[in-house]
Amino acid sequence: MHRRRRDTIGLMAVVFIATAWMVALRAQQPSSATVTGASASSSQQQRAVLNRYCISCHNQKLKTGGLALDALDVDNLGDHVVEWEKTVRKLRVRAMPPVAPGRPRPDEATYESLVSYLEKGLDREA
Repeated sequence: MHRRRRDTIGLMAVVFIATAWMVALRAQQPSSATVTGASASSSQQQRAVLNRYCISCHNQKLKTGGLALDALDVDNLGDHVVEWEKTVRKLRVRAMPPVAPGRPRPDEATYESLVSYLEKGLDREA
C-alpha cells in the first residue's frame, strides 16, 4: 500500500516537473505573433535596435572596427553590402555587442530579428 502511494507521488512529481519545464521553455520561445512580427519587422524597428546596441561604438565619430552603422541606410542594404555582411557575421556568432559590465545586449529574439532582416534584405539585393 505504501509503495503504491510512494510510486504515485513520485509519478506526480515527475509530471509536475515536466510540466513546469515545458511551461518555462514555452515562455522563453517567442510566440507565433512575435515570430510573425519579427519576420515582418520594419526598417525603423531594426534601426532602433542598431541605435540601442551598436551606434555608441560604430558611429561616424568613433568608427570602431572601421564601421559607422549610423551612416548606413537599413532600407537600402545593397548600398553597403560589405559592411552589412560584416555586421551579420558578427551578430550571428553573438560577438557584438561585446560582453561588458553595464552594457546592454539584445535578447535572442532581438538578435534573430535583426539578423533575419539583414540576411533577407541582402539576399533580395543579390
